[in-house]
Amino acid sequence: MGSRLDALRDQAQEGREGYHYAYLDDSAKREVRRALVKAVCIPGHQVRFASREMPVARGWGSGGLQVSLATVAPGDVVKVIDQGDDDSLNAVGLRELIATTADVATTTDTRDATLIQTRHRIPDVPLTRGQVLVLQVPVADPLRLVEPRPTRSRELHATRDYTGVWLHLYEDHARLDTPAWAHSYPMEVETGYVITPTPIPRHDCPKLDDAPHLSLFGAGREATVYAIPPHTRVVPLRFDDRPFVPESFDQPCGLCGATDTYLESRFVVDTDEGQEVEQWRCGDTDTCRRRVAGEPLAPWDLRVREASRPVERGVDLRAPVGGDDRVVLDITGLGIEYGTGCPACQPPAVAGHTCGSCGRVRAAHDVDLDVVRGEIVGIVGESGSGKSSVLAATNLDRVPQRGRIVVDGLDLTALRAVDRRRYRAEKVGIVYQTPQQGLRLNLSVGANVAERLLAAGWRGYDDIRSRVEELIAAVELPTDRIDVPAATFSGGMRQRVQLAKALANQPDLLLLDEPTSGLDVSVQARILDLIRDLHVRTGTTMVLVSHDLSVIRMLAQRLVVMRHGEVVESGLTDQVLADPQHPYTQLLVSAQL
Repeated sequence: MGSRLDALRDQAQEGREGYHYAYLDDSAKREVRRALVKAVCIPGHQVRFASREMPVARGWGSGGLQVSLATVAPGDVVKVIDQGDDDSLNAVGLRELIATTADVATTTDTRDATLIQTRHRIPDVPLTRGQVLVLQVPVADPLRLVEPRPTRSRELHATRDYTGVWLHLYEDHARLDTPAWAHSYPMEVETGYVITPTPIPRHDCPKLDDAPHLSLFGAGREATVYAIPPHTRVVPLRFDDRPFVPESFDQPCGLCGATDTYLESRFVVDTDEGQEVEQWRCGDTDTCRRRVAGEPLAPWDLRVREASRPVERGVDLRAPVGGDDRVVLDITGLGIEYGTGCPACQPPAVAGHTCGSCGRVRAAHDVDLDVVRGEIVGIVGESGSGKSSVLAATNLDRVPQRGRIVVDGLDLTALRAVDRRRYRAEKVGIVYQTPQQGLRLNLSVGANVAERLLAAGWRGYDDIRSRVEELIAAVELPTDRIDVPAATFSGGMRQRVQLAKALANQPDLLLLDEPTSGLDVSVQARILDLIRDLHVRTGTTMVLVSHDLSVIRMLAQRLVVMRHGEVVESGLTDQVLADPQHPYTQLLVSAQL
């Protein structure tokens, strides 16, 4: 491996005499090599490179071809297989193209090859030290199914947040009792990244774990590469109490009689009948031929090791960094603005709520708020007063421009990205005003609740399932509908699902943003009774945002009144509502009498 990396590093700096790459110019080759060096150094990390897509035949896999032509060196012997077949049209065409443009030898013998380009299979003959496996990747990002936005996907990769992929695994077990992935099964690398290893079958996934060879993955459409260096731990994603089960076949190969390999259905001509009949054949034609010839072949070790759970090095969220342990939420001097701003509206902000010059909105200005453990504090104000923005900053949905937010002794303004993700999963729960903000309506009710558990690191399916059923029952929803899509539930039932999800990890702080807005009066009453009952039973600290004073009067012990992003009055709820001091509070109270 060292010599291969040295060659990549040298070639990344300058061209190499005697090469004729045809489809790749020198600058494109250097870009791919630089990306590969970085990818090898950070296993599983997706590295983008600047290169046009190669104009090759459909199905040839431009990503794999770019990697092969950028890394092949004099003296290499190249093998190309397609669907495991050395003699298919695609395999023959690619082999001839590489031989012609790179001036290297080719072979169909896996053991003689130094570089093997493949798409659907990893050879059944175990690879050895010094060999390079290049895999063509049609879709490089395992998050594509759950997050179509590339910018958001990069954020999730950076924080190793693959909750969405685990959600799909949970849904498969809930509906089918087994993963639905037949190909491109997601794999966890020891660095914490999750990759999709091309459209290889599940049978071949264990071949990547602790392998002596170098694996390079290339996606031409996305101009992305990633790598698995030799002897790197790579294991299939799975729950701790659910084994990884590769494909199995009831019949042997029709040619060599093998039963311990991946088989494919093919139509062959029956010599006796003269008609095409279906027969199962080995997916790797080279290995099958050698078995027919009677050559002894050592099999891969396909045992699946335990997942490598990387330790997240950051703030210990269980140990407060200081402050009064009775105060769960302490907000000081919070300032939140929307818009780029102009000199006229820079702090100190202009009078009023919106800058007349540029339209910059001052959502919160110099807000102070503290919440004692076990307390329910209500925040009221008209629409646009800034109360929801304060909750969004407390949930780290928005980064404030100024101020300090401390939750249970943890300074949120000083957290790294990975710690912010853990904070949202472990320390705080939120019920949004609209269920579309807090739920994945296309997934089941159980999966929505399980999302918070998976984000916090739960990896036992039975434990997750039991906890989800417990939470669904606690919010008075029927447990027999746990696997029904959330989109089929009514508005009030969706709010209950949000509440169950928010309480999943017994958070230190529960944020309620207009939890009864838009609901019928009778439904509102049941939701409020449920929140009050949960508070009595669990003692959870809550911050409740509402424009309805009757809701605040029912639940909150203390009241904070906001107007134009500022706190204008605060105190005990009964005291403030019975004897309001600020003119705006007086107006609110009189309007709802």
